[in-house]
Amino acid sequence: MSAMPHPASTPLRALGAAPAGVTVRDHRIPDERPILRVVPPARPSRAVFLVRRLLVVGILVLAALVGAAVAGQGAGADLVDPVDGHVVLAPGETLWDVAVATAPDGVDARAQLARLRELNGFGGGALAPWTVVLLPAR
Repeated sequence: MSAMPHPASTPLRALGAAPAGVTVRDHRIPDERPILRVVPPARPSRAVFLVRRLLVVGILVLAALVGAAVAGQGAGADLVDPVDGHVVLAPGETLWDVAVATAPDGVDARAQLARLRELNGFGGGALAPWTVVLLPAR
């Protein structure tokens, strides 16, 4: 039985890496483990630290805003819709004309006019033609 050479004593020439006649031996003991050295991680620069901090704060603010918006949706679900439709002012038509035409039975046109101004946020001035006027719920 021919003896196989130990891989550590194989000439590098056989591997194509060393000149003829040169043999490299591995002198490590087979059970020896490499020594591990603990290297502390490098600290990020101050700019990186600040960017990370701002990113975390931004995410928290965004999460708070989304939470508030979702919570606000549930609170408004119980409210009654204050709008019963809309009217578009024709040229020459006034808000008074709309109040007289849309006032429910038994409601004075002046009270309807006040409700129209409050709902739409109109002042006392004239309105332009083609203005959309929201009608209050009856």
